[in-house]
Amino acid sequence: KHSFLISFSRKSLRKAQKTDVYGTVVQGMGDNMPFPDGHFASAISNSVLEHIPDYQGALKEVQRVLKPGGLFCASVPRRWPEKICWALSEG
Repeated sequence: KHSFLISFSRKSLRKAQKTDVYGTVVQGMGDNMPFPDGHFASAISNSVLEHIPDYQGALKEVQRVLKPGGLFCASVPRRWPEKICWALSEG
């Protein structure tokens, strides 16, 4: 497996290790990743950036660890769809 998960939460890392989804799980922060320059061809951030106080620093770090021309895909929640999801889950 060539997938990596980076998280500051030990609980999240332990849970991820049990799923057998990720090839490697690493404890760290998005604005200081323990990987060399140009290490990845692609990266995904799924509803994470809005939780990082220095999200601009995290984006610079993503750029650093991506190979030249690498692909970065990010998603962040929007207020209205998020509100609907919470209403349905509380429901």
